[in-house]
Amino acid sequence: MPSVLLHAQPSITINTETPPGKIARALISDTILKVDRPNGMEVLVVRTVRQAGTRTPVHRHDHSGVTCVLEGEMTLYLEGSAPQRAQAVDCYNMPAGLSMAGVNQGTVDAVMHDIFTVPKGDDVWTVLEVESLQDQFHRH
Repeated sequence: MPSVLLHAQPSITINTETPPGKIARALISDTILKVDRPNGMEVLVVRTVRQAGTRTPVHRHDHSGVTCVLEGEMTLYLEGSAPQRAQAVDCYNMPAGLSMAGVNQGTVDAVMHDIFTVPKGDDVWTVLEVESLQDQFHRH
């Protein structure tokens, strides 16, 4: 199933540059594990598949998260840092409060697990660039 490509005008930059790739909804974004914690938090593990040549919109997280690439590659464009490329079996941290975008610059779809611990019911991200993608992460 092809992704729906979206375009934002004007683009939001990270470190004064627009991240490469076309903004698109992930091909798959399924919560595969949800664990309620006694402190009002919940742990979410989301299986995400991102088409080659596409990226997330620029966004931020109120609570840090981790992405582990299972297949393909992803590059994290993060405010205040150089791009971080992760290939299969690599993980990267998504710190809270910083603008970022995940980009699949490879030639195959990237399969990853996104892991978040957030207050129960809260969104895992705040989309800054294409607000219609705010619903990307669904809880099942």
